Amino acid sequence: MKLLRLIWMLLMLTPGVLKAQLPFISHAAPPGVTITTARMNDLVVDAANNKWVAFGNYGVGIYDGANWTMFNTVNSNLPSDSTVCIDFDASGDAWIGTKEGLAYKSGVSFTTFNTINSGLPSNLITAVHCDGNTIWIGSQTGLVHYDGTSWIVYNTGNSGIANDSITTIEKGNNGDVWIGTRNGLSRLNNGTWNNFTIANSTICRYISEIELDNSGVVWISGGVINFTSTVIVSGIFYIENNQVKSFENGRYFYDVPLSFSNADLFKDSNGNICFQGYFNNSNAKQLFRLTATGFDHYKIGNINVGVGLYGNIMTSDNNGLLWTLPRYRFHFYSMDFAGYVPSLLGTLHFDNFRTLDINDVRAGLNARGDMHWDYTNPKYEVPKGSGKHSVFASSLWIGALDQAGMLHTAAQTYRQTGNDFWPGPIDGINMPFDSSTCRAFDRIWKINKWKIEEFKNQFLAGNVSNGTYTIPEEFLTWPAKGNGIVDEHLAPFIDVNGDDLYNPMNGDYPLIIGDQMLFHIFNDSLAAHTESGGSKLGVEIQASAYAFHCQNIADSNQVLNWTTLYNYKIINRSITDYDSVYLGLWNDIDLGLALDDYVGCDTTRGTGFGYNGDNDDETMSGYGVNPPMQNVKILRGVLADPMDGIDNNLDGTLDEPGERTTMNHFMYYVNVNSIPSGNPSTAENYYSYLRSYWLDGTHLTDPNNNITNFMFSGVPYSGTGWTEGGAGGPPEDKRFIMSSGPFSLNAGDTATIDFAYIFTWDSLSPNGLTTSIARNQVDLDRVQYWFDANSFPSCETYTVGMENDFVSENFSVYPNPATTHLYIDSTFEIPQESSWEIYNVTGQKIMSGWITDESIHIASLSSQMYILKIKSSHGDQYLKFLKQ
Repeated sequence: MKLLRLIWMLLMLTPGVLKAQLPFISHAAPPGVTITTARMNDLVVDAANNKWVAFGNYGVGIYDGANWTMFNTVNSNLPSDSTVCIDFDASGDAWIGTKEGLAYKSGVSFTTFNTINSGLPSNLITAVHCDGNTIWIGSQTGLVHYDGTSWIVYNTGNSGIANDSITTIEKGNNGDVWIGTRNGLSRLNNGTWNNFTIANSTICRYISEIELDNSGVVWISGGVINFTSTVIVSGIFYIENNQVKSFENGRYFYDVPLSFSNADLFKDSNGNICFQGYFNNSNAKQLFRLTATGFDHYKIGNINVGVGLYGNIMTSDNNGLLWTLPRYRFHFYSMDFAGYVPSLLGTLHFDNFRTLDINDVRAGLNARGDMHWDYTNPKYEVPKGSGKHSVFASSLWIGALDQAGMLHTAAQTYRQTGNDFWPGPIDGINMPFDSSTCRAFDRIWKINKWKIEEFKNQFLAGNVSNGTYTIPEEFLTWPAKGNGIVDEHLAPFIDVNGDDLYNPMNGDYPLIIGDQMLFHIFNDSLAAHTESGGSKLGVEIQASAYAFHCQNIADSNQVLNWTTLYNYKIINRSITDYDSVYLGLWNDIDLGLALDDYVGCDTTRGTGFGYNGDNDDETMSGYGVNPPMQNVKILRGVLADPMDGIDNNLDGTLDEPGERTTMNHFMYYVNVNSIPSGNPSTAENYYSYLRSYWLDGTHLTDPNNNITNFMFSGVPYSGTGWTEGGAGGPPEDKRFIMSSGPFSLNAGDTATIDFAYIFTWDSLSPNGLTTSIARNQVDLDRVQYWFDANSFPSCETYTVGMENDFVSENFSVYPNPATTHLYIDSTFEIPQESSWEIYNVTGQKIMSGWITDESIHIASLSSQMYILKIKSSHGDQYLKFLKQ
């Protein structure tokens, strides 16, 4: 268990989970340098820890941490004030590329090499790299090798280099020299050239940086801005098995997209690769640092001008400090990893925002309790890939009274006014509950069923114990009892050896529901409630979101692929007993176009829903004619208080044994402040909506002025009952809150609620009682039946029969994971009439075809593991690939 604890600590408590801004110190500009006109081209550190800056218009500046020394054409023999690049040879002397030749600085003296006195083909030096006392020089007319005596020029006329315009150079292992150009990447080894360009790989056209990591892997940064029809590709890439792979597809298996554009690539003082990028749901720049177990990332704020912009120059000094400069406008900062102060209120990132995406829904969740949005945009896309969303945002509301009658509330809407929920458990771990605990659990675990089956097969084959199988990170850090930090039962797991402790090395693995499950824990107790303004309850919520998938299911059961399901365990970790407790599901249903929706509820099915105000959901974001309905359905409510005299499940019978709550209240409100039906602003407001009261204290009444707990409880298009459309109200952007309760929650007790988001659509028929409403009711009943019977019609049975055949010495596939296309590579010329077949993990053949020079189109495949069988004269061979 000590080993597992160490792994947990390394993976969970490293800076990878710390998301605040790197602390920084601002450093003054050199005397005479005007901040607004300065242009910076390079930033390097020498052996004495001096920082050297290549200015585009002021020469070279050397900073010792306190003072600047400047060299320019006035006070030295530097050939030009427009300097481009700097490197140091084995003696520590500097080689400086300028627009008027190459300068060699030894001590205080300068020697200039140019087209007149050397073998340089151009005076415009664009790159310089020192390999001991051998100097590699880049220009716009070729690559130059200088050994102190002779000059050798390589260009497209006399060599196999990809392009004459050199951008960067790096010495690799095994005698390799890697050269970045304006038309791809070149490798020179003992006179042999290999090129990686947009014509034969997935690399970008313009290579801006090259670095080698501690394992000798070559990393590349680049991008291109041009005025042709060429596809623009930018990002971070690496070379593996002589193939170009992108960081996003090869090392980044998460749901928040990343953006890179000519990001500076450098190594920290320990040789770890670092680079800059953005999470696409935030404009805050992130610094990524690759580690042996994955990568860390750190937020870099928009400090004055430049630090938050693309294209910053960054480096690490000998003490581990980071140094950064924008390329335009001089703002010089040092940043310290060691002083990184975490924050729980930062942007969403790959760990704490994950998507449930196994079926035809892409539903985003946040570890802090927010659902279906990323603090900016809707993230409940259905059908997946359509770009259309049926929900903008969702969250949990809780209201309760303590024994003294004091109100306690916890709720979230848009986090505009504050926070009521934070990530992490309150108890059950061997570390104190504080901000450090919450930061350690600021993540969501995403487990696919196929990964569990793969793990089980590998364990039985002995590959877990012998180390030939890499246990997934989600399995190692699964927050279950015995993993090194968790000492009570939090996340569920299968205990193979029955010792009541979680240890994947013993074959234990996460217990999930569905074909894919997201698991996270959040609480309401870290700090004061600044969203609802209510007192804390001291509750911990263990949240599971899951879904099933069946690719070829009958249309009558299609709702399975349009449904996401949720199980919330609300544990009272306080010493206070609560009564009059209500659990609310708050929803901003934006069904395509947000401004033309109605809402309503079905009390017989425990469902609240949104539907379009007419039969055409307009605009590009809309669903068009015959639009769908989006439901939120309580599948199984909380156990009611025995003998409370309330018909909690609305079946007409009081106090039957094991009675549970259902949807006991349904309200809506509009996005307006300071009106009785508007936005809540106090704890009493939130609690009122949970109990069917308006903000002025009056109870909800129906059109006949009868008190009711259910707004718009009629059936749309039926002409009977109370519906929003029938009442003549205008369709608009509304929020609704459906709640379950009241019930009691004593200290130490747990309340469990199961609910589902169910999207229904009869796209061929106009909305009406016998079309969309009939389909909606049948689909709701189907999901309820499947849940009650614990028998969802999943097609994913996961019994791998070819496990021992997954060996291929001759073939490989890339990219892996893949999204739309898959390529087959071979160590030999592939024989004619070779074919391929794709199987799912059940052994069912999905696709087949002949091997050609073209790719295999896999966009139609669902996201899971597949087996590629290659049939050739060399025999049948098998490879695994993951479709994302």
